Amino acid sequence: MSNHVMVKCLCCGSGRLMTVLDLGMQPPANDYREGDTSEQPEKFPLLLNRCEDCWHLQLGYCVDRSTIFDNYAYASGTSKTLKRYFDWFAESLKPVMSAQRRVLDIAANDGSLLRALMLQDIACVGVDPAENLTDAAVASGLPMVQGYWPATAAKLQGQFSVVVCMNVVAHVDDPLAFLVGVKEVLAPGGFVVVQPSQVRMIENGEFDTIYHEHLSFFCLSSMKVLAQRAGLELLDASIVKIHGDSPMYYLRHPGDTVFASPFDLFTQGEFGLKESL
Repeated sequence: MSNHVMVKCLCCGSGRLMTVLDLGMQPPANDYREGDTSEQPEKFPLLLNRCEDCWHLQLGYCVDRSTIFDNYAYASGTSKTLKRYFDWFAESLKPVMSAQRRVLDIAANDGSLLRALMLQDIACVGVDPAENLTDAAVASGLPMVQGYWPATAAKLQGQFSVVVCMNVVAHVDDPLAFLVGVKEVLAPGGFVVVQPSQVRMIENGEFDTIYHEHLSFFCLSSMKVLAQRAGLELLDASIVKIHGDSPMYYLRHPGDTVFASPFDLFTQGEFGLKESL
């Protein structure tokens, strides 16, 4: 989708949006330049709106996603802390996984989480839109599919017991379609892990996390209504100690009995907090 003004709430669909912060015209955060720096990067409006109905926070202007993600500069594996976090996540999940249960990692980036899962003998596959990252991951032997979600769902076989969405739902300009696609590949009894970032953004005044890559900043009420519209249900939520503390939302098929409690799994160890949202 091309650059556009966002006039409706991405979670509940309301048109009652109020601007709460305007940072003026800014270039995309990762628009790095090589060689001659005389060419100025294109700038776009950067403002934050609040939905008066579900309290969702979102940008007022969306920069074409392909401009940002087709050739993505950020690689998860460059962060030692993030690699430890992925190891913790995989180790926490390991005790409840069997040979019949598979994990889907949406926006798998450079495959760092897939590597951690595979070290725990957990069957997994990842999808990511960035050709540069996907090509390198596949070349290293990782099970990755290139493309944007949910279009890439057609390239996958079967359903998944766990669908992981780390730092991705906040990046998409149609999170409803995104989660509808997740619902279609989620196996009965399975659960979805949605982990955005910056749960204490307002409390700590973290305005530096507001840039064109991050379209959404979720809260319990906005995630709940978004999940419902997608045919899913918010089961629980907790906080994990990554990116200055981040929310972790757990979704399921409505009324379904999940094969394990994600809250119990991910509130232990180095990165888990015994803290509900």
